[in-house]
Amino acid sequence: MKRSSKPHRIATRAVLMAALAVCVVVSVGCAVFFYFACILPAVDKAATFDLSRLADPGVPPDAIQRSIPVSEVPPHVLQALISREDPRFYQHDGNDYVGMGREFWGHLRGREVRGSRTITQQLAQNAFDLESHSNRHLLFLALARRIEQHFAKAEILEFYLNRVYFGLVAKKSVFGIEAAAQVYFVHKASDLNLVEGATLVGLIRSPERYSPFRDPKAALAARNVVLHRMAEDGWITKEGLEAALREPLRIVDRQHVE
Repeated sequence: MKRSSKPHRIATRAVLMAALAVCVVVSVGCAVFFYFACILPAVDKAATFDLSRLADPGVPPDAIQRSIPVSEVPPHVLQALISREDPRFYQHDGNDYVGMGREFWGHLRGREVRGSRTITQQLAQNAFDLESHSNRHLLFLALARRIEQHFAKAEILEFYLNRVYFGLVAKKSVFGIEAAAQVYFVHKASDLNLVEGATLVGLIRSPERYSPFRDPKAALAARNVVLHRMAEDGWITKEGLEAALREPLRIVDRQHVE
């Protein structure tokens, strides 16, 4: 038995090695095919988009929109935005692959995790019509990476904050952090305090659903989620969080907007 088992083990090992080699060759072949058939066309297509339009909010003529440089936005507002929408904003190249993997694993385990759609991806989606392209999912990733290659992180934040939608107020669409600050709090974005900034960031996911005029409780809950995320990411202390959570919304009740 001992003499016959050794050739058997050698044969089994050879079969396993051959199978592994076939798997590697097939995997490499599939990867090469996917790259040339799918990824490369998406990268080439992304290169045709005019990135200069990112600086233009491109909002309807009857909308409320006012552009400001990102330097006029308080740091805590930027921190709130990053904590809520893109915690790894300063680490990724436009696409948060770590976040994608975490989100996928979380869904498999039936747990709620932070979304993996980055601020850069949101900017790309808002600025360009990608739905008409058959490879829009890969184009979406390629375009986000191209944006990151051409602009600094501060510029991307500025583009985003000047065009992001903050809801419908008195039948007028509100775009940009400056217009939102003036509509909801009647002062400039540069004067937004921690609680006010978190309130506006809380609107981004669903401006109508979390509208403080329509549903103050939902707006308050969304604001508090942002504040908790900021505490988790180390932007505010436990004491600062507790103090902020005690603050009311303080939204100015406006019957009209200018």
